[in-house]
Amino acid sequence: MDKLKQRLFTSSRKISCWHASIGVCLLLVMGDVVFAQTKAIRKLKPDFGVVFNEDGDFAFLSPDPLVAEKLLGLNVASHAALGVKTYTFSIGAGSDVLYYDTKVASPYGWRQTKYELQDSGWAARLRSARTCIESGLDAVTIAGKEAKAQGMLFLPSMRMNDSHFMADPYNYPLTGKFWMDNGEKYKIGIPPILFDKNYGNLFDYSHKEVRDFRYAVFNEAVEMHKDIIDGFELDFNRVQVFFPKGKAAAGMPQLTAFLRSVRKRLNELSKEKGKPMYLFVRIPPSIESCVNAGLDIQTWIKEGLVDLVSPSQLMTLAHDMPIQNMIKLGRQHGVQVYPSLFPRTSFRKAMVLSAENLGLEDEYGRKATLPELMGAASNYAAMGADGIYLFNFKGGEKDEGFRPHPDWMYALVGTLKTRMSYTGEKVYAVTKTYYNDNQLPSYAYAKQLPLRMQQKTTFQILVGDHPSESVFQIKTCVLRIGLGEKRNVPLVVKLNGIELMPVHSFDELSSTTNKKLPPDLAMNTVVYAINDPMILKKGVNEVEVDAGNALVTDIEIGVSHFHQLDLFMLGKKVPPINQFLKNYNHIQKEK
Repeated sequence: MDKLKQRLFTSSRKISCWHASIGVCLLLVMGDVVFAQTKAIRKLKPDFGVVFNEDGDFAFLSPDPLVAEKLLGLNVASHAALGVKTYTFSIGAGSDVLYYDTKVASPYGWRQTKYELQDSGWAARLRSARTCIESGLDAVTIAGKEAKAQGMLFLPSMRMNDSHFMADPYNYPLTGKFWMDNGEKYKIGIPPILFDKNYGNLFDYSHKEVRDFRYAVFNEAVEMHKDIIDGFELDFNRVQVFFPKGKAAAGMPQLTAFLRSVRKRLNELSKEKGKPMYLFVRIPPSIESCVNAGLDIQTWIKEGLVDLVSPSQLMTLAHDMPIQNMIKLGRQHGVQVYPSLFPRTSFRKAMVLSAENLGLEDEYGRKATLPELMGAASNYAAMGADGIYLFNFKGGEKDEGFRPHPDWMYALVGTLKTRMSYTGEKVYAVTKTYYNDNQLPSYAYAKQLPLRMQQKTTFQILVGDHPSESVFQIKTCVLRIGLGEKRNVPLVVKLNGIELMPVHSFDELSSTTNKKLPPDLAMNTVVYAINDPMILKKGVNEVEVDAGNALVTDIEIGVSHFHQLDLFMLGKKVPPINQFLKNYNHIQKEK
């Protein structure tokens, strides 16, 4: 059977590359064969499980190579302990500064800059990296060997146009030698994202020299690590800028040709090793935003150039990426779609249904909660996503990197890998704008919030799992509306046409520390009881808000259940839905 799978895999890849290069006429002649092979691949679709991306920050944690190697191995093993099945590891700190002794790009710590001299954090990182690499350590090899020993699939990941260096390219530690020698010739110049001119310092993929350089980095990484890899990942999400303003459409075929070259090299390695070599791509969070960036994701999927695509926000958790058409296209062509989750949100006060006052009188922050993550994951599962991709989950409230991972990570990965409905709290949210992604054309997708209202407005919020589908009885079901200024409760709020009764109002500003506040932070929150959960719909729900000229900052739906098994065993009765809300004084709507 394994030999049959390999023949099907290799044959399908050859046909994909063949019809892509020869053209439409031959594609029509070979149509029946292509369909048959694609159908066969779909039957043999690999199980990637939960995908976990390591960005490499913990590649070299000590200037002592022996200690650094042990710590990196322990770190990788901790991901396997969670139940992660596919592990991707960034080959570099950015795009051009790598975690091994590269001869194509630049090794991490290849030069000393003012940042190392003036910043103790940078000094410690670069000292460790430089010492370890000079001693012969290769972080990708260490991570890959441990991943394989732990039974995980391993794919090195390459950031295609990382932006960390762009504000100070001549001095920043993550600028590579290729940029120092060629940056002025090959940079974008006028970027498509106009709110930050520094994006103009990124490489312009219109230049053959840039594409050739990036392919050489990829090819060297593959050749150096071919005995331990199961494929490769191209990260087009860090960041989604590849061409000057107005040049994305013209550059699109050039990046597709680049993908075909990468696919061809992986096919060759697949034949050499006698096993599949998968190609993953991380991409912007919609087909439209991919097209805006010059990424012809539809062709990549239709030609079978990729095995997995991960649509993703730039940095924050999203509950409602518009990826339904991408999922449908992927299913038609045997390509899996894995939306990315992040451990970071936009600024807000996290709604925690089990906490006193729902947690809305605590300090605001950006760390995503388990209920928020499970709400987002259930939304994408309802859309038909094949799985979930976890990005930048370092561990700890401040990314301290606690190992083993915190308990909530075990709950998250355990639920995702078994694809069972999560029985704990869930919070569904309307995703808020982040880092100017509301400016059109958006590099991500335009968000509904925050919004300064001019008239009665209807918002859409996704609910992936209907509360009534659980075998457990519903404990809490509420709607939260956040307002950007201190004011009384909105006049009217309807959920799917049914007016809701406000039960409590929180003055969020009163519990906020005395510092400059994010402009999209709620100053006042109103909570509405959803005493009849059948009002909710699985999928798109409409929240109509009539609140004059209020600034609406947050819209969330929170659901929890009584999920103790002994309630069934002992036949215990539980309180009715939203019983705890009776502890709050009823509030009156504005007249």
